[in-house]
Order: sequence, then structure tokens, then C-alpha cells
Amino acid sequence: MSEIHLFTPGPTHVPERVLAAMHRSELHHRTAEFRKVFQETQELLQEAVNASDAPIFLACSGTGALEALVANGVGDRENGDVLGYLSAGKFGARWGAIGEALRKETRALEREWGESPSIEEVRSFLHRHPEITHFAVQYCETSTAVLHDIPRISELLREEFPEVLFFIDAISAATTVPLSLQELHWDGIVLASQKAFMLPPGLSMLFLSERFWNARASLAPRTLYFDLTRERDAQEKGNGAWTPASSLILGLREALHLFSEEGWSEVSDRHAACRDEALRRITALGFSLVPAVARSSAYGAPGVSGALLDDTFPDAEQLRAELFSETKIRIAGGQDHWKGQLLRFGHMGVVHPADLTRCFDHLEQVLALHHPQKPAEA
Repeated sequence: MSEIHLFTPGPTHVPERVLAAMHRSELHHRTAEFRKVFQETQELLQEAVNASDAPIFLACSGTGALEALVANGVGDRENGDVLGYLSAGKFGARWGAIGEALRKETRALEREWGESPSIEEVRSFLHRHPEITHFAVQYCETSTAVLHDIPRISELLREEFPEVLFFIDAISAATTVPLSLQELHWDGIVLASQKAFMLPPGLSMLFLSERFWNARASLAPRTLYFDLTRERDAQEKGNGAWTPASSLILGLREALHLFSEEGWSEVSDRHAACRDEALRRITALGFSLVPAVARSSAYGAPGVSGALLDDTFPDAEQLRAELFSETKIRIAGGQDHWKGQLLRFGHMGVVHPADLTRCFDHLEQVLALHHPQKPAEA
């Protein structure tokens, strides 16, 4: 395997086997051969997440799939539907932006960046807003590297708010955590290609519950391309309603084979080991963990780790640039008001702890070379 230089939480390193699988340019998407690939890939993904039904593939980014979920699953203001959502980072806030763009009524459970709500806070929020009909969260808030406690939130909704439909953005969590959809309470789950599935951007995958489809039947979403009923009907026959992302579907099939060969429990264990290595090195270098993770490593995302820099360090963007200039290793920075303050280390896909060790060793060398006033302790 080629040496990994891309340690960002999407896009991620694409293995050579996956790249090779994508380079079948002669495979036409309206043929029996491609329909076989399409359905086989659906089955592999369905098996990987222990789902009772096949996923829907969409040729779009993850944000497109989130919009499709809201457009098809949440009624307009006059219908009485209200979308509640957790906003504790850039991507959680995106649920609200989508809702507003689609003229949906929204309510936000807001937490500071780097935090995660307790179960009691979620319960209190839903009790304060009994009008909420849908609740949407990130499994992993990629912008802050925080893993929300989705199993417990799912159980809370199942037991105490069973009438509320539950949407989960699992884009940067899928494959990094054990995910068994038949054991969770949920109604819509979004996955995407450019995170731990080790593909370029452009393919999203949706799992939808029977409750979602029952609610969808009474709605008339104002969309053509993102009409999920149209997509479901077409994909049951082995193709998309529109031109599918055929090369990415080929790559996804190969990526799923790679994970299956490793063993799914081994895949999640490896991601957990990467998180542990990243958190150890972040603290050893004198950086700070984001607040929730500093309190408990259980909030540490298995696919991405964050390091907050105080004013004794250089600007995070400067440090990222120096690391890339010296080593060609690329890590991610902070977004919005965390830009310049946060380093994010992606460890999704085929990244092993040894790869992270090499990444942090190079970062330590760059700090010693350019900023010797802050010696690191490995």
C-alpha cells in the first residue's frame, strides 16, 4: 500500500485497489452488467450496516442527501411539521440552514462548539418543544471531532418520544463505529463517499424507515432530482432515476470488499485504536483536546481528532502549511470561528495507528524546527 499523506476528515486517502476498480470507463450505466454491480453494491452496504432494506444511492455530496431527506420527509410550515436539530458545530447547524432554505419550521438545540449534549439536555429540549415532529443530529460532528451519543439518544426517542421521526447524519461515523441499523431507532440515515468509505466526493447513500415512507406519502416535496419516491422505484429495478455515479459505485463495492476482508469488528477496533493514538499524541505535544473529549474520551470520534492551540503556539493554519511544505502531509484546520485555532487529524478508511504515529512524528519535527520555544514531549 502506498504511504498515506492525506490525514483530513474528508476527502480521505483512496486505496489503490479502489482507484483501480473505479477505472472501468467502458461500463455503461444503462446495461444489465451495471445493474448487477448496482444491486450487488446495495446488498454489500445493507449487510455492512445490518439494515433490513437496501439503501438509495444519490449522485451528490452528503449535503445533497441531507437536503433530500428534509425535502421529502418534513412537511412545510402549513403542514404543522417542525424540524428540531442539534447544533454543536458547523455541520449540525447545516440541518437548520437546509430547513430554512426549504421553508421548514425549525427549532435548534444549541451547544457550544466542541460540546455534546447530555441525554437530560436532549430530553428537556424535546419536552420544551412538544411541537417538534422530527429531530436531526450528527453522529460525529466533523468540524469539532466530537462523537455524539447516538445509541442513547436513539433509545431516548424510542422510549419517550416515539412519535418523533429521527434523522442521523452518519457521514463521518459510518465504518468508524459499529453500526447496526436493526438495533437502532431511526427513520433516515445519511452516508457519503468521501469520508471513511475512501472514495472521491459525489456519492451519497440513504437508508429510510417504513415510518419515513408512510409520512412521505402525505407530502408533496417541491423537487424533481431529489424525489426519493422516484429514486426508490427506479433503484428497485437496479438503476437510478437519473444518471448514477457509476465509477463511485464501482469504487464503493471494492471498498466494502476491503473492509469485509479485514473484518468489520476489526475495522471499528482499528479506528478506535487510531483515536486513542491521536489523543495521546495531541496531549503529548502540549495541545488541548476539544472540551467534550477533554472530559471523556468517549466523545472522541474514531475517525477524526481535534487539537486546540493556545496563543503559545503559532496560528494553526501556519502550522498546517509548514507541515505540508516540509513533508507533503496534509491535515485539516478549523472552520468558521475556529479557523486558526484548531488542527483536525483524519484517521478514517485504511489509516492504521502506525500511520498516525508517522504523521505526529513529522508534526513534532516541524514544531522543533520552526517553533523551538515550545518543545514537544512525545
